[in-house]
Amino acid sequence: MVSEPLVPPPEDRVSTPAPESIAALRYQLLAEHATDLVSCNDGAHIVYASPSSRTVLGYDPEFLVGGDTANLVHPDDRDGVVAAMMRCREGEIVEFEYRTLRADGCYCWLASRARPLPEITRGGVPEIAIWSRDVTRRVHAEQAALAADERYQTFLDLADEGVWTIDASYTTTFVNERMAEMLGYTVDEMLAMPLTMFTDDAGRALAEEQLALREAGVAEQQQARRRAGLADQAAFKFVAKDGRPVWTRFSATPLYATDGSYVGTTALITDITELERLAGIAERERLQVQLERALRLDSLGRLASGVAHDINNLLGVINNYLKAITRQLDDDSPLRGDCEHIGAAAAHAAKLTSELLIFGHNDSAPVELLELDAIVPDILERLRGVVGHKVRLGYIPGPGARRVRFASHRLEQAITNLVLNARDAMEPGGGTVTLSARDISVPDAQHQPGDDARAGLEPGEYVELVVRDNGPGMAPDVTRRAFDPFFTTKPSDRGTGLGLSIVHGMILSVGGSCHIDSELGQGAAVTLALPAG
Repeated sequence: MVSEPLVPPPEDRVSTPAPESIAALRYQLLAEHATDLVSCNDGAHIVYASPSSRTVLGYDPEFLVGGDTANLVHPDDRDGVVAAMMRCREGEIVEFEYRTLRADGCYCWLASRARPLPEITRGGVPEIAIWSRDVTRRVHAEQAALAADERYQTFLDLADEGVWTIDASYTTTFVNERMAEMLGYTVDEMLAMPLTMFTDDAGRALAEEQLALREAGVAEQQQARRRAGLADQAAFKFVAKDGRPVWTRFSATPLYATDGSYVGTTALITDITELERLAGIAERERLQVQLERALRLDSLGRLASGVAHDINNLLGVINNYLKAITRQLDDDSPLRGDCEHIGAAAAHAAKLTSELLIFGHNDSAPVELLELDAIVPDILERLRGVVGHKVRLGYIPGPGARRVRFASHRLEQAITNLVLNARDAMEPGGGTVTLSARDISVPDAQHQPGDDARAGLEPGEYVELVVRDNGPGMAPDVTRRAFDPFFTTKPSDRGTGLGLSIVHGMILSVGGSCHIDSELGQGAAVTLALPAG
């Protein structure tokens, strides 16, 4: 028996391509269906272009084949492309980006990767395979971001304010030129330096305290403000490179990661050192004026007290002789009326000397515990017949006992002087005078500069009694001199100019304070701060 052959006859055999042909076919299919542009270059001309040239550049592959690559490259990028291709011919794989001309006349950006094909040569020069991707959108986005960064950097460098960014551990991550100049450093010197390097001991303690609070998970209100993106505004003292203090006012905005965690702070910082210096000068000048005024008032007070004592001595002699004469007169003597006039004049003179003694702080009056809510309405009731029907008097009681330590007759005299002064200011049309009281507390810390209403008060509890009218008000120069003795805007026959001075002296004598707020057309308010009981 003859066996069948193991190899099928030629007509039944399947043709199997050589492995080299299969690889070539595979690469051809990849190139034909790629979305990126695939091309081959023999060093001078394009010898192959994939069909994707239609979508990438708008050209048919047949149009590109045989053409010079350099003709499509933007003139500004041509030298770079030629240099890259030269390196590739020498065996280097190169990557480069450039602009090339599309069929619609516009340039697009291509990111290309080129490698030599030593297996395929023309005249001893290997062909170059190039894979190119359109990156126009990405390049335009990068250029826009770069332009924005440059504009932002220009803005920061030209800004009058300093800009400072720190991370969560208070390390400097950014400062602009103005901030560095403000402290006498360069930008490079400040970068990566902790904030505490630019502060004094108090500033370092504050920064460390805030950092500890955040790490401990407290200061919830501050954290809530930061999470809400609210800026913290405050004054802060830095220390410059040469050791000089730099006073600033800053507005700080917190920075957060996408998970909500705090990553740092950016602050806009204004140098207010010169303003602080001028404010210090102004405060010293204000205190100097107050000192000179106090010395002047003290001198006048001593003079007034001396004169008052001399007059009192003379009045004592006059009254003794007057009593002796009156005892010797008959009841129907015509001289008795003259003696009564002399006695009235002496009594009036005694009242004036009493006011002079009060002004000179030499009138000893017993201090009592007075209930304002009970006393003030009674005083106003007695004054209603004095001020006339055109003036309305009122008292606004508030919560609390409002007891003060003061002499009762002095309180009545102070209120009477202030009410009558307000009545005179509102003539002839009249108006409203309102008294009100409230409790205040002066803390241990000194009052803020310029807080004249509480200037000179020792720490403790006080009651502010305010006498307010709706009269024509006073000009600033009149307000400044209102407490000066013998200063008055009334006619010479209407006042001595001692009314407000006496009130001022009485209040100061018990450790209180006295202040006037007034503007033209806005009325006036006199605030008395009396020690609380």
